[in-house]
Amino acid sequence: MTTCPVCNLGTMEPRVIEHPIRHNGRWVLAEHVPADVCDTCGETLLTAEVVERLERTLALPPSSSRRIEVFDLHLPERNSSDVLPSTVAVR
Repeated sequence: MTTCPVCNLGTMEPRVIEHPIRHNGRWVLAEHVPADVCDTCGETLLTAEVVERLERTLALPPSSSRRIEVFDLHLPERNSSDVLPSTVAVR
């Protein structure tokens, strides 16, 4: 295992993650992505092979579709009881 290149404190550990990607103007979620993740700061590194596979996979139809809640931090601050999430579709 290697030391994290960002914080220089943690150790990079192999994991399988969910990876959000901005693709053609919308967000998509890649599941079961092999990555190295720092156990201290959370930095995530993907190999060139994984990135190439992600790029090829984005050309295919999605395996499923979900709706997620989106919170906009650019809005003026309000009480938590006043905040209503927006909902968008993720493919």
